Amino acid sequence: MTLSLPRLARPGAVFGAVCFAALAATPADAGAPFTSDDGGITKNWEIDLQSAGTKTARDFGATLPSIEVDYGLTPRIQLHLVMPFAFTNTAGAPRQWGYGDTELGVKIRIIDPPEDSWMPRVAVYPLIQTPTGDSKRGLGSGHVRAFLPIWMDKELAEGWTAFGGGGFWISQLPTSRNYWYVGGGLMHDLTEKLHIGAEVFHQTGSLANRPTTGFNLGGIYDVNEVVHVLASAGRGVRNVSTTNEFTYYLALQFTF
Repeated sequence: MTLSLPRLARPGAVFGAVCFAALAATPADAGAPFTSDDGGITKNWEIDLQSAGTKTARDFGATLPSIEVDYGLTPRIQLHLVMPFAFTNTAGAPRQWGYGDTELGVKIRIIDPPEDSWMPRVAVYPLIQTPTGDSKRGLGSGHVRAFLPIWMDKELAEGWTAFGGGGFWISQLPTSRNYWYVGGGLMHDLTEKLHIGAEVFHQTGSLANRPTTGFNLGGIYDVNEVVHVLASAGRGVRNVSTTNEFTYYLALQFTF
């Protein structure tokens, strides 16, 4: 959960496709609505109807909407698919809207310690973005991109969970280069239905973008056992005008 991560601005690409965000097994886990994820695996099906976007001084990019599907194939393996419709609005250029870059992934839990263990849950979550969007219209990268992260989480006390990790983006574009993302935060069960959290993250620079550091605040509200509302918002604190003046995530999630 996700975001780098396509939730961070990169001119001429799909801004809101969720790269490292699959909501984990329980609503209090991390992942969406945050860009950092955890070691959880979804139990059955999760389908998200979502919108995510980032504004800079010259650009605004978002997914309007994006469909994310996650399926727990086994207790240790989760399959992942994102089908985004991308929107871009760049100063001096026409607004564009259309299908963006499709994202595929598989999350594999590699450490699943007992509840009383000091060790965290740990998962690897390789993702691939395929160039299905029209890069000439700014709706895709035009190249295959990959993200190779490791995510983990640990319950600190009743109702409190720490999550985070990071990984390496392989982005061999003419205007970019490979870069790193790291991030993490806390989730808290405020009530049985409302779960709130915060994260901080950092992404190293590429040829197209300077390094960026930022934060997100958000939460999850369980309408019932099937329907959930996810939301977050935040901004950068470094190179803000060119990377992240404001970012948001909003989703209606169905679990069954």
